[in-house]
Amino acid sequence: MMGRLRQMLVAASAVALGLGGWAALGAGSASAQSGRQPQTHGPGSQHGRGGEHAQDANPLLLDAPMAPSVPTDPAVFGVKPGLKPWVIAHGHVRLGANGTLRLAVARLIVPAVGKNPLSAVDAAVYCNGTLAATTPPAPFSVEGDAHIAARVALPAFCPAPAVLLQTVATTTDPNVMYIAFDGQGSFSSP
Repeated sequence: MMGRLRQMLVAASAVALGLGGWAALGAGSASAQSGRQPQTHGPGSQHGRGGEHAQDANPLLLDAPMAPSVPTDPAVFGVKPGLKPWVIAHGHVRLGANGTLRLAVARLIVPAVGKNPLSAVDAAVYCNGTLAATTPPAPFSVEGDAHIAARVALPAFCPAPAVLLQTVATTTDPNVMYIAFDGQGSFSSP
């Protein structure tokens, strides 16, 4: 099993050791039961930049499918997974080096209730395991559709970027949980 956290540590180590670029990381196997999607492309693949090159004005730091959380997933960067299993029809996130974030999910729902029980979500962006930014809350439809288009402030060096789609903290419930994450890998064993 090569979990998401281990992949991020390997990538950060490769950068720290000056190996240049991203280490080729294998994606964990997808779990059809939880609705997880396999990695189709990302920083470690030849298609990871979505056709963009280093000379582009805004090279991509992250271009990945979104995967739903299940209660047995581990806490990521201190954020716990949602209390119910989620499934997703489609989701994708792109993060540019200038902080441009585009995230979309379609039919991200809790199958036990047949809908999305939340009214809003936000996206938390991490660089090497440290919270860099959180987007303003975005509407989250009952059907499980949400779109986030924001520009976040990133540090000058953002190794091992990661994005969590999470619940919005409120005064009555300050606990934030992630319900989806950039699907570079899988938390489940093969």
